[in-house]
Amino acid sequence: MQQQGTEQWLQLQIRGVVASPKLQTVSATERDLAMQRWLNSFTYPIPERYEQKVSGSMNGK
Repeated sequence: MQQQGTEQWLQLQIRGVVASPKLQTVSATERDLAMQRWLNSFTYPIPERYEQKVSGSMNGK
């Protein structure tokens, strides 16, 4: 059931059925900040695996 709902939303997005009629833009400052965040993401290597904290838990729900 969830899969079908997801697929329906994706189709609405693809067709632009639920798109806003108002064009959404970003300022030059917002673009620069987004670019800087992206560039900063390369500062740290991607770890081989993530360690689960002792206090944390994973739930399959």
